[in-house]
Amino acid sequence: MTGTLRTVLKIALLIVLSIGTFSAAQAEDRSTRAIMTWEGEGSIHQIGPSEMIFQGAFAGIIYFETPTGDLDGAFATCPATQRINIELGTTTGTGQCEITISSEDVVYAEWHCDGEPGDCRGKFNLVSGLGRFVGVTGQSDFRVRSIMAQLIGDDASGASQNVGQGIALLPNLTFHLPEQHVPEQ
Repeated sequence: MTGTLRTVLKIALLIVLSIGTFSAAQAEDRSTRAIMTWEGEGSIHQIGPSEMIFQGAFAGIIYFETPTGDLDGAFATCPATQRINIELGTTTGTGQCEITISSEDVVYAEWHCDGEPGDCRGKFNLVSGLGRFVGVTGQSDFRVRSIMAQLIGDDASGASQNVGQGIALLPNLTFHLPEQHVPEQ
């Protein structure tokens, strides 16, 4: 191989390696849709003549619009509090989520919603992460569906309650990954 050909190949290799390194190190914004199927359990307490509060957690798997990427199939655990006004048929919920991709890679989120028992709408915010998700931020509209309305009827205050199964929808999730952390999805 001639010296000129070696030089050209070295330059080409450096360009390819530089492009790969550059694109992997750039910050990235992504948009997608997701659904989480979940099961929940907690307790319901009477806190006023027509008000109850549910305190518990729901857990499940998050599925994204496309089945590729690091977050698809991640396990989420979400402690939650939901205040229910039986007389008005309204509810307000808040909570946090730990979304576990692996023991080293975790995303943390917060959410809130308002609506009626069994159908609560609000916002879901990605607030931090570990491993490849350090510095992640993002948000989506958020909707939680369940059979909560059928379960809050005549239970005694403090009763343990399995709220069954439901879904959480993230119809327009956008998130930002800082430069040093750009996993798939």
